[in-house]
Amino acid sequence: MKITMRTLSAGPSGILEPGKIYEIENKFAQALIGGGFAVPAGKPAPAAAPASEVPTEVETTMAAPAAEKAVSRRGKGATGRSRRG
Repeated sequence: MKITMRTLSAGPSGILEPGKIYEIENKFAQALIGGGFAVPAGKPAPAAAPASEVPTEVETTMAAPAAEKAVSRRGKGATGRSRRG
């Protein structure tokens, strides 16, 4: 099946560049078309979303600061090493 790539595809079998027409096996072609990565050759590619539909603001949230807590040293003595006799 002949397809026209809309995006770059790279893998062990080779590289398929956007805008170029390739003859590939039907199963792989259908997977690329189904994913929106290619269109059947001879058909125009769907237009990209207009800039007015692309959101320009980015929503962000901030996590509350973590409460501080003391940490005690247990069972190791003043040097931080355990004694072995």
